Amino acid sequence: MAIYHLVPDLVEEVYKVDVRGNIMKVQCKKITSPLTGEDLGSCGIGLTKNNIYVVLVLDILETGIKRIVIQNDDNGNTGVYDLGLFEIVDSKHSSYWKEFQTTVGITYCPEAWSSDDYWERLDENYYDAIDSFNLYADKMINE
Repeated sequence: MAIYHLVPDLVEEVYKVDVRGNIMKVQCKKITSPLTGEDLGSCGIGLTKNNIYVVLVLDILETGIKRIVIQNDDNGNTGVYDLGLFEIVDSKHSSYWKEFQTTVGITYCPEAWSSDDYWERLDENYYDAIDSFNLYADKMINE
C-alpha cells in the first residue's frame, strides 16, 4: 500500500488499528498561528487546548505534512489543521472513510466528500453539499 511508503512514521501511530467502526479522535495540545507560528495560548483559530475533536478527514501529503478536518469551536464550522497541533487519543478509522489517491497524497474521507469541487460547494452553501456533510459528519460523530 502506497501510504506505508509515503509516511512510515505515521503508520505506527495511526495505521496499526482496527478499522472496523469507531472514529479517530485527537486532543488539541498547542495552538499556533498558521501565518506566524506564534503560540496563541489556550484558545484561538477555532480550537481550545485540551479539547477532543473527531477527525472527519485525514490528508497525508507526499511532502510528509499530515492534515485533519474537524468541526472546530467556532459554531461547529469545519477547519483544516496540521496534525502536529494534536495528540491522537483514538486512532480508529471511521467506517465511512474510503482511501483516495490525490495529486498531492492520500485522503481518507467519505466517498461523497471526495469530488474535486465538494469543499468549494460546501463553502458556497450548496444544499446537496451541506446535506452530505451533515449526514456523514453526524454518522461519524455517533460511531
